[in-house]
Amino acid sequence: MRGLDATARVDVSDERIVAFDGDDDGYLDWLAVYPHGYVVNARRKRSPDYVVLHRATCGSISNRMVEPGAYTARGYVKYCGETLADVAIVPMHCGRPRASFTKRCGLCKP
Repeated sequence: MRGLDATARVDVSDERIVAFDGDDDGYLDWLAVYPHGYVVNARRKRSPDYVVLHRATCGSISNRMVEPGAYTARGYVKYCGETLADVAIVPMHCGRPRASFTKRCGLCKP
């Protein structure tokens, strides 16, 4: 696993969260190992306006057929955790109240 916790734009210093910034291969590998997990999709630049919760199996964030860099190398980073409780702190680090995601994905319904 090559999550880039130290270089993520939002400092989430909780060991239960793995941040992927510029590492699509590591991110997709994490999804394969933790299909029961959760993913928070957030803007690369810290912003309280876009903090979206997904299940790790969501097709909108887990397709290996997309262009390289599509998930973590452009305008977005991914914060992953095995449980919903693990990722509940991510919104706080994006400038929002705890567990207040801007949206829960309508496709995977986490």
